[in-house]
Amino acid sequence: MQAPLEFHAKRYENVHQMLTQLLPFAGIATIVVMQLSLFGALIALSALHRDCDRYTTPDDPPVHSSKVARWLGLSAMLGVPLIFLILWIILLLAMR
Repeated sequence: MQAPLEFHAKRYENVHQMLTQLLPFAGIATIVVMQLSLFGALIALSALHRDCDRYTTPDDPPVHSSKVARWLGLSAMLGVPLIFLILWIILLLAMR
């Protein structure tokens, strides 16, 4: 890497070290909050689909896409945080 081996601002060296150690925990906490938000959205969307199916007639046009299309649309929102979660855990284990 191109970063210096030593932190030059001695006054902030302890703060820098603490932030470096806390960064993986902040990353994991962010992922957990994002996933909770995503699961809440999925619950709300599922309720909307149930309500929509309850009030539609066979002559109404389809309102929502197929389950496969919905899951493919969610793949990035589920996959990207999972990738970062795995990387943060690996980093935490390597720091031990």
